[in-house]
Amino acid sequence: LYVALAIAQALFRAIRYRVLIAAGRASAVPRLAHTFEVTLVRNMLVDLLPARLGEVSYIGMMNVGCRVPGDLCLSSLGISFVFDFLALFVIVVAVIVNQLLGASLQGWLVTAALFLLVIGIVLTVLLFTGVSFVARILDRLPTRWRRLRAVDQGLGFLSDVAMAIARARKAGVVARVAWLSLAVRL
Repeated sequence: LYVALAIAQALFRAIRYRVLIAAGRASAVPRLAHTFEVTLVRNMLVDLLPARLGEVSYIGMMNVGCRVPGDLCLSSLGISFVFDFLALFVIVVAVIVNQLLGASLQGWLVTAALFLLVIGIVLTVLLFTGVSFVARILDRLPTRWRRLRAVDQGLGFLSDVAMAIARARKAGVVARVAWLSLAVRL
């Protein structure tokens, strides 16, 4: 049963990545089989490496192995991360409602729900407005700094990530990503 649930979770996560990549640029979407394989390896590395360093493997494998542009890799990973927190919030609220119906509410669940809500809101604001805000601010760097190749490439990449996040937000995939995120977490 555990193996079947782990495979289902990886499949939902892979579908969610594909939805987010397609929202950013439809021509860059890899086949589901490739995305599923990358997701399985990513899941293993997240469990294996400390501090969620395995998440970086997703970016590398999708970028190098599946030829998905880096901005789409980073934006799909970031949006997925935020929606994971929001899905956890929904699940904790459902547990709270269930406990209220049974008249045995555990107080720590309310604290957990509030914590997840605050983190979810902060991450949402940082991702959907903060990245583009920082890109616009850094775009005003003096010309002498922008002449440095690394600075110019970094600013260009940050701007591309901000645009990919904006395209995903405007693509109308929020409900689908939310449902997939709930499926990943259940």
